[in-house]
Amino acid sequence: MSSNFRINKNKKIIITGAGSEIGKKLINTLKKKNNILAISRSISFNHPNIKVLNQSIYSLDFDKIIGKGDIIIHLFYDKKSNKNNKLSKKIINSSAKNKPKKIIYLSSSKVYEGCNEHLCHEKLNCKPVSKYAKEKYFFELLLKKKSINSIILRCPIIYGKNLKNNLHIIKLLIKFNVPFPLKSFHKKLSIISINKLSEIINYFIFLNIPGRQIFNISNKKTMNLCELINFIGRQLKKKTYIFYVPKIILLYASILFGFYERFNSLSNPKVLSTCKLKKIFK
Repeated sequence: MSSNFRINKNKKIIITGAGSEIGKKLINTLKKKNNILAISRSISFNHPNIKVLNQSIYSLDFDKIIGKGDIIIHLFYDKKSNKNNKLSKKIINSSAKNKPKKIIYLSSSKVYEGCNEHLCHEKLNCKPVSKYAKEKYFFELLLKKKSINSIILRCPIIYGKNLKNNLHIIKLLIKFNVPFPLKSFHKKLSIISINKLSEIINYFIFLNIPGRQIFNISNKKTMNLCELINFIGRQLKKKTYIFYVPKIILLYASILFGFYERFNSLSNPKVLSTCKLKKIFK
């Protein structure tokens, strides 16, 4: 770890999306030495250092909440909601008013999805395309506009136990011995384990880095889609079945059956340059 940054201890920490797997992992790591305000309707903790707000995040008065903590870890995102941007404005406006020491924001590598480049670094102009990517990037822009001290972590797909993301679908298909017509997908992509993600967030909690900083984060090793499917299969101790179908046929099928966005994502995976992160944690 670089010695250019001061270490802080015993922070008061607010965690949105505390009921997610990464949220629960962070809470269990931090609870012994930190006071935590966990925002989630789906969890409960019996620990003297943890207070849980079991109510809708959309109804909270962030002017009161953010004033009580000095670090915010913003993990929450609801793919089914049309209120994400409105929530982002509430959190940012309250933060600008109450001036927490730091916001750690879990963004996404999807902000690069419209870029032609395969290898993406932090200075690349973002081109979000999907609703998810646009809303993730919207929060980044608000942080910039309000000049809030923040760490933005652009995160690739996360793997680990109990995670309900695209890899969860792959796991189910492997368990039911469903073959994958994806042998024509050769481009590498970045991934990150939930343990690595938790470790990185934990480091940034206790580092004083001024201003607004953006970091790509990922595991060192990249994989193509077939390697990823085989990797998950080995974890599940299940045999995987992958066969070749020309991409043009998959393209027409994706348009016909309404999953073009997912096909486009598979066809244009991104590798994240983590040189900036390595300088911090060398």
